[in-house]
Amino acid sequence: LTFSGGKRSCIGFKFAEMEIKVVLAVLISAFTFESTGKPILWTTADNMFPTVGKDGIRPELPLRVGLYKPA
Repeated sequence: LTFSGGKRSCIGFKFAEMEIKVVLAVLISAFTFESTGKPILWTTADNMFPTVGKDGIRPELPLRVGLYKPA
C-alpha cells in the first residue's frame, strides 16, 4: 500500500497527486469533447452511473474526442 495513510505513508504522495493534475490539465486542453447524441440516463444501483438508453445495465458515457484546433 504505497500511498496508504499514517506516519509511514509515501513521502511523494502529494507530489504525485499534483503531477497527475498537471498532466491531465495539459492533455485535456489539447482535445475537444462532444456528445454523440445518444440518450444518456443515470442508473442508480450501489452508486449512480451513466448508461445509454433506459435499458442500459453497464456504465457508458460515449463521447467524440478530437484534437483542439485554435481558430
